Amino acid sequence: MISTIFVWGFYDVTWAETSAGVAITAAGNIDYDIETKSTTASQDVILKKDDIIIECQQLVYNGKTGVVQASGDVKITTGKIVYRTQTLNYNLNQDFGELVKFEGKLKGDSRDYYFSGNGGILAGETGTISKAVMTRCPKPKPDNVLTAKRIDYNGERVYLRRVWLKVKGIPVFFFPSLSFKTDDHDLPDVKLEYDNDDGVQVSFDYAGPVKDKRNWHYQGELSAKGTNKLGFGVKHYFGDHLSNRMNLAYDFDNFWVVDDQFIYDNGIINFKLDGLKEFSEEEETQLGIGLTRKYWETPVGRMQFGTLARRVYAFDSSKTEYGGFYWGYRLDFNPLKYAVLSYLRLDSNETNEDYRDFLEDFKLGDNFLYDISIPLSSKYSLIFDGNYNPDWNGNWVNRYYRIKYETCCFRVSAGWNDIDKSWEFSGRIKF
Repeated sequence: MISTIFVWGFYDVTWAETSAGVAITAAGNIDYDIETKSTTASQDVILKKDDIIIECQQLVYNGKTGVVQASGDVKITTGKIVYRTQTLNYNLNQDFGELVKFEGKLKGDSRDYYFSGNGGILAGETGTISKAVMTRCPKPKPDNVLTAKRIDYNGERVYLRRVWLKVKGIPVFFFPSLSFKTDDHDLPDVKLEYDNDDGVQVSFDYAGPVKDKRNWHYQGELSAKGTNKLGFGVKHYFGDHLSNRMNLAYDFDNFWVVDDQFIYDNGIINFKLDGLKEFSEEEETQLGIGLTRKYWETPVGRMQFGTLARRVYAFDSSKTEYGGFYWGYRLDFNPLKYAVLSYLRLDSNETNEDYRDFLEDFKLGDNFLYDISIPLSSKYSLIFDGNYNPDWNGNWVNRYYRIKYETCCFRVSAGWNDIDKSWEFSGRIKF
């Protein structure tokens, strides 16, 4: 039934069928067939129904079946997802459509996801893409992309199968499968680093598809002179805020490592309980607990406060145990966009206070930390970061001077470790 017809100007026509909740506007012609309840429209056509918006140059809509046939610079918006193609068949009654070669955009919490494919099926805010390419780089020619045989997605999570990471068009890493949330959780992590002790190092950590509120995780650390480790784990989700991840890894020095962590995070409070056990001659063992009130705004800047306690120990080559129990608290102060100043207090009741590499970056007593970034341009920054501890014999625990290069797709830093007297490099792909 036609409820209303509005005509204004020479070309602008609006037609609405309120019983179906559909509204169509066009800058050209709109023809309506009463018998078939079909509408044909041309030139800058816009169809709206609830949160679905279809824009095109030619449109045929069947009011009985709900089928829409659109062509010419087609754009369809469904909630947080936008698709662009040349032809579209969509059933408004069934909330289901088919796409040929197309491009799309899925809105993320921090950055959007851009994707394209040779064909696709969509149903509201869910869909499937075949022979797909996805990236978060907004450039016309992205610096890095993920190519997949198939992508499935919904309003909360993206699933990819048989995935290649390509940088500047060159395949550099293969993932059998990937899965991550649109709120930036579970994004893959691939890093390249260098320092004098371990040489060149490559590390990765990525997640597989979620099924029955759990998914598999895969991780690895490979280096020229240091640790080489490959492992996998399973992560269980208990609602939106609580998760548990268990990992089993094989160290190429011929031993296994098991670690487990429970995390509760509601965006305001983060609670973490974790443990680690090495089945090696050193028998490294760790058990920790931490509670953090995440950053909140104050009149002088952002603040974050946390408390922690850890029991750590291992045996050296002479079978002498070292480590012990320590606890403390930390206050982070972010007065400016480019500066974070922190105070970390650590205490222990151990008589020998022999923690060795367990406290490599921090020491018992008062730790005064700083991380200051001075922008040199839109992409380059000068970084000063370190830790000064007046209770430790050396006073300076670490002190770095770096140059950072950062774009929408990469973060690369190179600099001087003034305590170890060594050059260091770090590179990371931003997914």
